[in-house]
Amino acid sequence: MSYKKCCKCGGLVHSHEFDEASETCHLCIELAAEAKKAEKAEYGRKYREANRDSIAKKQKEYREANKEKIAEARKAYKATPEGWAKHLAGVKRWQKRNPDKMASTWAKRRATKLNADSDDWTRTELHEEAGGRCFYCNKEVTLRQMDADHYIPLSKGGSNLKSNMRCSCRSCNRKKHDKMPEDFIGETL
Repeated sequence: MSYKKCCKCGGLVHSHEFDEASETCHLCIELAAEAKKAEKAEYGRKYREANRDSIAKKQKEYREANKEKIAEARKAYKATPEGWAKHLAGVKRWQKRNPDKMASTWAKRRATKLNADSDDWTRTELHEEAGGRCFYCNKEVTLRQMDADHYIPLSKGGSNLKSNMRCSCRSCNRKKHDKMPEDFIGETL
């Protein structure tokens, strides 16, 4: 068995763990490669930080000049099982982070299917305007517990306009279902 001395660490290593050209052990070569990789990553981070605006400008220009190319690439990527899975995961993350927008989006979609008028509103706005209380039973509800109720139900010709929306506790909204407000209020008194 022959051993050689590494010129970097000074250690004695078996000849099969030694690089003759650099007179360095394989471990020192790997450590040097990792250090170089970390150094390169740090340089890139500092460069991006120092040139954030110019990089953003160049990226925007590229996206505007290559809209079709980017759209094609996205479409091709989403056509793969891996790409579609990543796309759906991203959509689900966004939906989880934006429950308020999702609630109004689904309400608008439902209203559109029924050819009802719609405008922009959020559950947060309804909750704040109602003072955090159910329109029907006056019980205090958190934003998380709240339902956005169609005062005049979509099924009875109501709209998805903010003026037709009410902050409701889940219990009242479930009981009301698709009843007209006067029928439901008369039932609960």
